[in-house]
Amino acid sequence: MCGCGGSQPATSPDPEKTITPQPALPQVASQPVTSRAEAKETAIQSRPNVILILSDDMGYSDLPKFGESEIITPAVDRLAAEGTLFTVAYVTAPICVASQMGLLTGQYQQRFGVCDNIYGEQRVRLFLRQTLLPAVFLLVWISTGWL
Repeated sequence: MCGCGGSQPATSPDPEKTITPQPALPQVASQPVTSRAEAKETAIQSRPNVILILSDDMGYSDLPKFGESEIITPAVDRLAAEGTLFTVAYVTAPICVASQMGLLTGQYQQRFGVCDNIYGEQRVRLFLRQTLLPAVFLLVWISTGWL
């Protein structure tokens, strides 16, 4: 969970709930398997559920988990309590569409000419062979969704 903009954490993150990015499914690659079916079953069982939330105009301490006391977010609080938080995540642009482009492509949004929000009939032009985050997830997981 990461926000666009905002201040530094009000409290220190729980070291048990923070994560350093690691290669996908390292435990599967290191286990010997005897058949293709067994390999597929092992991979399916070890797939984590991932919910990625990008929220606009939200600082680190804008959630009760990190010090906010006026906004009540029980569903987000439950996700934070049961999941793993990326507490050291930054966007490369303070503007909604530009930061979303950076997240979706894994590249600086200036590469696509996106330095501002897009209104009306304006279009974003991606390279024909540009891989987007949902396609990367499909390499490891079965399905993805986007809201």
